[in-house]
Amino acid sequence: MDKIVFEDPSLDEVMYCPECDKEHYNGEEFCTDCGTELVTKLKFYMMIEYGDY
Repeated sequence: MDKIVFEDPSLDEVMYCPECDKEHYNGEEFCTDCGTELVTKLKFYMMIEYGDY
């Protein structure tokens, strides 16, 4: 019997550097340019909405 595997698209989420305003696609946790911790686009949007940034 063959096994079908579905990938979870949330695992491939694009990370964003709020300092450099750049997107990162390779699973980094910190920006390769400035060293800032990367966040998801949704988290960055929430930070702006609630005044944390």
